Amino acid sequence: MGVRVFSAALAAVATSMFLATSASAAPVVGAKSVHITKGGGPTDYLQITEVVALDFGDVDVALASNGGSASALNVYGPAHPPELAIDGIFPPVDLQLYLSAGTSGDYLDITFSHPTTLASLSIFGRKYCCSDRDVFSFDIRNATGGSIYSGILDANNSDHVGSMSFDKPVSAGVPEPAAWALMLAGFGGMGAALRRRRRLSCA
Repeated sequence: MGVRVFSAALAAVATSMFLATSASAAPVVGAKSVHITKGGGPTDYLQITEVVALDFGDVDVALASNGGSASALNVYGPAHPPELAIDGIFPPVDLQLYLSAGTSGDYLDITFSHPTTLASLSIFGRKYCCSDRDVFSFDIRNATGGSIYSGILDANNSDHVGSMSFDKPVSAGVPEPAAWALMLAGFGGMGAALRRRRRLSCA
């Protein structure tokens, strides 16, 4: 009986240890690209001044000078190519942005030079026009094109930017000191119960 009680207690300790070392939101590990589409608004135009994707070293892996590249389904005109979304020029400068042709299914793809663990993603909208277009749907993908994390960023605000932070991955198998103490107490209790049961059997 005592063994079963302590086994249950040990399982509870293991569960609490897992919860204590797990992040509150899913980390984004192995990110290789971001696929951006319209997330709302009355038109199909996609307007993006800048995409900033920071790793945990505060390096913007989307930036062209850091090896990032940009491609799109189409452009409104030669003055608004996708490369303007990763040129490092922000906060929003009017017309210094990627602008789509306004057709259904418009998208902007940002590809990193290598898979990385993202700390945050920010998408800057347009400052002087058409703020109702500044809601973006994003899908972060791995090297094989599989989706890692997706959501909506709303840049229709005074700063013209929508941002999201991601949790840093927790190293597996390294529980907190308090979790170790609970686990050792559980093992000790189970050992005591076994010894007590053995003495009763001998008697």
